[in-house]
Amino acid sequence: MGKGFRYFFLGLFLSGVLLCLSFFLSLTFNKALVASSGGSNEDCLKCHRLERLHKVLPNGEKMALYVDPEGFKTSVHGSIDCLSCHADINVKEHPKPIKISSKKEYRKKVSANCVSCHVTESLSPIHKNIVRENKLSCAECHGSHYIQPIKEEFNKVAKDCLKCHRLERLHKVLPNGEKMALYVEEKRFYQSAHGQKVHCLFCHQDIDKSTHPKPIKIESRYAYSKEINRNCLICHPSSGLSSFHQNIVKEGKVLCSECHTSHYVKNMKLVKKQTQECIQCHKAERSPKVLANGDKMYLYVDPEKFALTPHAKTGCFACHYDIYNADFHPKPLNIKSLKDYTKEMASRCIKCHTYESISKHPGHAIVAKDKRFMCIDCHGYHTNIPVGGK
Repeated sequence: MGKGFRYFFLGLFLSGVLLCLSFFLSLTFNKALVASSGGSNEDCLKCHRLERLHKVLPNGEKMALYVDPEGFKTSVHGSIDCLSCHADINVKEHPKPIKISSKKEYRKKVSANCVSCHVTESLSPIHKNIVRENKLSCAECHGSHYIQPIKEEFNKVAKDCLKCHRLERLHKVLPNGEKMALYVEEKRFYQSAHGQKVHCLFCHQDIDKSTHPKPIKIESRYAYSKEINRNCLICHPSSGLSSFHQNIVKEGKVLCSECHTSHYVKNMKLVKKQTQECIQCHKAERSPKVLANGDKMYLYVDPEKFALTPHAKTGCFACHYDIYNADFHPKPLNIKSLKDYTKEMASRCIKCHTYESISKHPGHAIVAKDKRFMCIDCHGYHTNIPVGGK
């Protein structure tokens, strides 16, 4: 074989080796390039740190694509890769446009990835119900790129609001002439069920913190309460309520705040504690209270019998809400007669036991409309038993 022929084959061999090597290096480089362009938050933020970045959606909405690098870094998700949440982004094709119908639809789509880390089984009962109903996305309450630890977020917002709303003189005169108090008692709010977990804007979604205290239109106290009470069902969806509360929501005549109040919703642990405090005094069979007209009113409650009633779980203040704060009790109440007080207390039953719900029980549809009868006549005060009980 000639020398030139051998060189030809050697050159061909080396060319093949170089070709294979270049292909391998190219493949490795491309993989590294894809990884670096999509696996790194810094790479994503090279573009998304630009404040002008936005996308106009088919429905006309303008969707900001800007992410504040520092704000994201200090959030609870600051150490997580962007693609962990934005799983719909293909790094090989990005920034190829993806189809987004609306901001709400996209929030819902991305929020579906939250349960990959925050598995449903680990959530609180309230959050489990929200996930199950699938009507509300995580991002609508918790935000997207700047999520803070719940305690920090709550403390900041609540403290800012209470700087003004702790002032007792704060009020608003409504178009119908009503005077609406804007005061929130700080101590009682922090002791409430929402006081340590939910910040003000979760419920007051009509308030824009960037423009507040710009006046908002409120026709009447009842109309505003009705509007705000709709937000209760966001966290407490109907499917997660007891059948008793489902009837109240369905009938729509009684607002959540009428029984549970607005800013001082009872913490169930606190309710049990307060009930025990009430029983400490009221279990004593001492002398009755003499009313203005001479009637004798017995204040004794049998603790064992009361513990067996369905109202033992709701606590004393659910019915006796005129004694709204244990700190002021036993300040005397102005009770004119036993008949008047009995009538007043009986009228409160309908707030929870709506006409629609009680009319399903035999005879109650007629009795409930007959003014001669009161619930207490048959069911008693503190010894009523559950339906079907003995």
